[in-house]
Amino acid sequence: MMRERVLTALIGIPLIMAAIHYGYVPFFLLTLAIITLGLMEFFGLMQLRGHRPFTGLGVAAGVLLVTTLFLNGVVPALPDRVLNPGIGFVISVLLIVLVLRAMSRANPDEAWPAFLVTAGGLFYVAWLLAHLMLLRELRPWGRPLTYFLFIAIW
Repeated sequence: MMRERVLTALIGIPLIMAAIHYGYVPFFLLTLAIITLGLMEFFGLMQLRGHRPFTGLGVAAGVLLVTTLFLNGVVPALPDRVLNPGIGFVISVLLIVLVLRAMSRANPDEAWPAFLVTAGGLFYVAWLLAHLMLLRELRPWGRPLTYFLFIAIW
């Protein structure tokens, strides 16, 4: 147990610090990997509790949500970006797709819980953690604030 923690720290700390330092794509990829693993863990825990979330759809939706937030809120090469309409449109489409998928369930009693668990995981894990990218890109204090956040949490 202790050996795994030490190995994780030896690999994870430099990786996270480098991603924070370089920002943009490296930090996006690290954030995307953390969110993907977090969503898979969340949906796995919900399955252990007896729920049946749409795991594949939920993870794909999380990746799409994070990528959209990155392209609309972080990338400096897109000067005409408008954050709210792009994100709002993607969230609307994702919720419609989740509702349609829930309605296609054979057992109607499982539709609403499956929708709620999947959408809940999407917003609880993906949406909240995606804001790390926006924090990192705040000017002029984004990088130091992100370092502080990770040091305080770790």
